[in-house]
Amino acid sequence: MRILEHVVALGIATLALASCNGAASSSSGPLGLAQSAPQISEHSGACPCLYVADNDSNSVTVYPLSSNPKQPPTQVISGSNTGLSLPSAVAVDKRANIYVTNLYSKSVTIYAAGSTGNVAPTATISGKHTLLNWDLGIALNPVNGDIYVANELGGSTGDGYITIYRPHSNGDVRPIGSITGPATELAEPVSVALDASGKIYVSNSVVPNSTVTVYAAGSLGNVAPIQVIGGSNTGLYNPYGIAVDSSLNLYVANFEENSITIYAAGSNGNVAPMATISGNETKLDFPYGLAVDKHSKVYVSEFYRPNPSNPYLNEVLRFAADANGNVKPGETRNVSPYWWPEGIAIR
Repeated sequence: MRILEHVVALGIATLALASCNGAASSSSGPLGLAQSAPQISEHSGACPCLYVADNDSNSVTVYPLSSNPKQPPTQVISGSNTGLSLPSAVAVDKRANIYVTNLYSKSVTIYAAGSTGNVAPTATISGKHTLLNWDLGIALNPVNGDIYVANELGGSTGDGYITIYRPHSNGDVRPIGSITGPATELAEPVSVALDASGKIYVSNSVVPNSTVTVYAAGSLGNVAPIQVIGGSNTGLYNPYGIAVDSSLNLYVANFEENSITIYAAGSNGNVAPMATISGNETKLDFPYGLAVDKHSKVYVSEFYRPNPSNPYLNEVLRFAADANGNVKPGETRNVSPYWWPEGIAIR
């Protein structure tokens, strides 16, 4: 498996494939989950902030977007009490609670807003009933707060699946549903994003036939996508991080292609991106996590960027909203003295 060579290099034992144990129906319709719930008021504070999951140091760091990129983080969640175990993705809800997928322990750990230091999570989703397996991506439904996790392996076909949990889930809980089966066209999903209406976007990292599949809000079971971006014109190759802006444009970080491809709202089929950020000037080197702020500025984490003076320099790059081509980043933020900052989020 090519897409997890960086994790296998850590010496992690191969994990057994999980099955859905009947959690997903073969005929569930596209509106299987309710999409209405009381809206939660926004957390107020120094943010908007950049949240970074650092795989090698087992930490989550937080940086106000307004801060100098050379300044240290204002929050660092790290230590034996945190439950962090190869964190791979991070999401943040409207109250600034922090949700993290942990690849090694097959878990999702949740931390209170403002958490820093060696703090215990307020909740942990973990255990055989959760069906978590190579849980690499996480996103929250902005409509009702449901937790969506992209599992690269397992599901009814073994090609990966999406598991869904209620907002206050804790312990060895079963998902309330999953997206799995041959009709879904999932193929090693590693990242998931939801737009303001609850529509679901998934990056499928299998190479060479990488895709992004899109599902109607509330989709469950063996359901076909309503859009599939894939083919030689798309520029997709081993896609990891994905994000959707307020205009529903889709952004994708292509891990092995060292590029960011951007697609117009509603794109479907073998379509060319409306913009592509790539080339030596961009400094892109195994781009992994991706996030977009309210101004459509693009943030991307560098999974590993060798540097003669500091071989473990790891960065988050920021590009202008209209960036296209071989362009320099507008900002470079060093986020870790270690290897492998992976998933990022902005809230």
